[in-house]
Amino acid sequence: MLLQQAPSWFWYQRDLLATEPWRWWTGHIVHLSYQHWLLDGIAMLALPFIFPLLRFRWAVFFLSIAAPLLTGCLYVTQPDWTIYAGLSGLLHGLYLWAALLTWHSIWSANTLKRVTAFKATLRQEPVAALVIVGIMIKLIYEAVAGSPNTDLGFEIGTAAHAWGALLGGLAFIMQRLVSRR
Repeated sequence: MLLQQAPSWFWYQRDLLATEPWRWWTGHIVHLSYQHWLLDGIAMLALPFIFPLLRFRWAVFFLSIAAPLLTGCLYVTQPDWTIYAGLSGLLHGLYLWAALLTWHSIWSANTLKRVTAFKATLRQEPVAALVIVGIMIKLIYEAVAGSPNTDLGFEIGTAAHAWGALLGGLAFIMQRLVSRR
């Protein structure tokens, strides 16, 4: 909320990324309006209720690594974006990563007994599947329909959603590869 008082000091601003490196992270924390902030905030607050198996430290780790990676992806692939702000790109990645982790933890052979003992966790299977499919459908729709304007007064950064989801998928793959060692 504090960053919202002077968002232009913190948002992604293409020409300032080299001289003001904090923007690689803070551009995802500030928003273009309070409505935008509220929508992303509700999505962030809902995450632990939707995916109770996701550990807070994992989410913080993901966000701290994915934020500059997403900024770099936008810098390279969206040269016409001079300003970007918002958490939705990272939220797409975080939700996809949490859904994939949940799905995998339910069906992996080494945790099936532990998860079966915790019956409430089994109810997470359809939720995880719905989130995975929902994100994929939304990304396909955004790719086909383009970036709509919103009632909030700005254009939605659909490229950030796609890159964020890709980073979430890659985080899941990397975590699986590391945990197999």
